[in-house]
Amino acid sequence: MFLEKNNSASFRDPSGFVYEKDGVLYRCINRRYKEHYEKLIGSGLYDRLEKEGLLIPHEEVDVQFNDPTVYKIVKPRKIPVVSYPYEWSFSQLKDAALLTLKVQKMALDYGMTLKDASAFNVQFIGCSPVFIDTLSFEQYSDHSPWQAYRQFCQHFLFPLMLMHYTGHNAAFLFKEFIDGLPVEYVAPLLPLRSWFSLTPVLHVHLQAFMKRKYSSTKQTEHTQNMSKQDLYRITESMYDYIKGLEVAQSSFWADYYTDNNYSDTASNEKLNVVKQFAQCISKGIVWDIGSNDGKYSRAIASDDKYVITFDSDPAVVEANYKQCRQSAHSTILSLVNDFSNPSPSIGWANEERGLLVERAKPDLIVFLAVLHHIRISGNVPLALIAAYLASLGPFLIIEFISKEDSQVQRLLKNKSRAKPASRFLVLRLTLLTEKEIACRLARKVFW
Repeated sequence: MFLEKNNSASFRDPSGFVYEKDGVLYRCINRRYKEHYEKLIGSGLYDRLEKEGLLIPHEEVDVQFNDPTVYKIVKPRKIPVVSYPYEWSFSQLKDAALLTLKVQKMALDYGMTLKDASAFNVQFIGCSPVFIDTLSFEQYSDHSPWQAYRQFCQHFLFPLMLMHYTGHNAAFLFKEFIDGLPVEYVAPLLPLRSWFSLTPVLHVHLQAFMKRKYSSTKQTEHTQNMSKQDLYRITESMYDYIKGLEVAQSSFWADYYTDNNYSDTASNEKLNVVKQFAQCISKGIVWDIGSNDGKYSRAIASDDKYVITFDSDPAVVEANYKQCRQSAHSTILSLVNDFSNPSPSIGWANEERGLLVERAKPDLIVFLAVLHHIRISGNVPLALIAAYLASLGPFLIIEFISKEDSQVQRLLKNKSRAKPASRFLVLRLTLLTEKEIACRLARKVFW
């Protein structure tokens, strides 16, 4: 069998790599990882992790691969939509961190340890995090420190601390620091009160001091022996600390559904219309752009419709994720993403982490009360908005808001010149196909 497409994000791992053929993912395991893989399977660790939903399951496949370095090929269950840490809310990154620590502690119980603790090794199926890198486990050696400790700090502990102390969504820094936030960058950003908490002192300020000390003397940093009990204690202490972290984020749009011009009757009617229009597709990927707290996403989501809700406001995405987690939604993925400035392609050759539309092209776009934000605040011409929406998917549910709406007036307040009222019509919902959008675009008629 010829596996034609190498996954651009797997080239860093010497233990194996991911290939794709006909939309099916395969993970090739190199011979150098053979002993660790057999320990993972033979010890019962894989079965326990898979049974508890902590590790993505896979099946071994009998595939001929013309490469002597390949030991075995497995087919992992495919994640519905791949997301990245810089698109997560605080609680998503927090849950991913707790999952990683739980997996590490469980691995120690079976004589193994995580050699990698990257946030990119965690994905979300709905609101449930799952570890996806089967090749991150290796056999534990007595008195060895946790190899992935620094990576865990850079990918989880540091950004969570920044968000906890400052309230800002530090996860976006992964776009700049794809290998995690450096301690010398994080330490100066923490406030003075962080010095009065043991965990920041030990894991941030002391680590930053040691790095300055060794880099200035050009010495090799000393690695201490560590017993398994020490590893347990470190893992448990970080787990307890992260579990107790909270974030206070302010949001201009947090009260959108209580501070608007909809009556209860109009609001219910709008919800019913959106649900009716969403029946245009029986299954597939739905984008809910500018989703706020995900009210309409929850009305649309079903076993056959996987809804990606995204908003540029981290606070409303946080609230949306918490609601979905409380209801155990498995078909709603909440992301922090700005439609006017979406996640770019980053990493090696700008191919390591891809665009959202490349990861999950929508079958239906829900675009409720967003147009005026992009047109007024972003100064994006209507023709460009329509053309971009038409290029993304075959169906669009779009809402137009009148100029007299209070939310529109907020946006216009600081504008020197208001646009003609004829460009904003009374609220109505319209379902357009890609062909219809193209026709209206050609005639410059949008409603």
